[in-house]
Amino acid sequence: MWCPACGAEYRIGSERCGDCRVALVTEPPEIEAETAKPVWVTEVGVSTFGADEVQGRLAALPEVAQVAGLLSEMLGVGEAPPMFVFGWAQGSFLWDHLALREGRWPRDDAEKAVVLGVLAAEVLHKKAGDTLAIEAESYLVAGVFQSEALVENGAVLMTLSQAQRLNDKPGKVNILNVKLKPGAGEAGAERVREAVRASMPGFSALSSGQVVQQNALVKITKAMSAATILIAGLVGALGVFNTMLMSVSERTREIGVLLALGWRRALVVRLILLEAAALSLLGGVAGCMLGGDRKSTRLNSSHITISYAVFCLKKK
Repeated sequence: MWCPACGAEYRIGSERCGDCRVALVTEPPEIEAETAKPVWVTEVGVSTFGADEVQGRLAALPEVAQVAGLLSEMLGVGEAPPMFVFGWAQGSFLWDHLALREGRWPRDDAEKAVVLGVLAAEVLHKKAGDTLAIEAESYLVAGVFQSEALVENGAVLMTLSQAQRLNDKPGKVNILNVKLKPGAGEAGAERVREAVRASMPGFSALSSGQVVQQNALVKITKAMSAATILIAGLVGALGVFNTMLMSVSERTREIGVLLALGWRRALVVRLILLEAAALSLLGGVAGCMLGGDRKSTRLNSSHITISYAVFCLKKK
């Protein structure tokens, strides 16, 4: 619902607007379909839409094995900054790639329970059996899971029905994940694309790779990784330069002796550069060995993908 005074969104049942504190209606007004607000655009930039009709039409295609809905939002979780909260269809193939590290999965759609990615559990300081506040609602932390996708490790996961209820979006999803039958191949994938273009105007069928390329989070992660590498390289270069400058300054007498013995200047410079290269190589190897031991903190943007779905259907 939207405040009539300032236009801010509020949850049904609120007595006053959180922004302007004006009194609010407690029941949603009757709205004709023609005058309803445009479809809501989520924090991740994907429109929500009703899943039932589209999902049934997709499932009827001969190349399709399974179709599962997904709803994702950025919500306030506990005292931490806003985090991704995913709602996945209960019992669907979306859950298959996750590894449960602690506790259990939500029992059914009716249970107000969530599972946390390993990074989210660390940030929130939660474990299985604790309670977690999401948008002023309390949920049981049923378990902790690990995924190959970094974005999932830092997310809160619940059943699709619970996510729809929490966000006041009954029957809505961001994306329909489509899994093709074994042996469908590229020809079957192209037939699904053509079917979506021909019979489902307003929707687009994207492969998981295309979703990654268009994902703003992936672009930001790659830019941050490139900036971090650049800064680390500059800091390392300055460190090596300073070390070699001090080393040469302290060995001025030795260098003079080498020149007096007949060494050419080019050979002395080559010796100093070789020492700098060896120092840089040893430092790089040591850094890689130390960094490799902290696998949980490594960022790999190529893993931020819905790798368990052949297609992602979303509204344009």
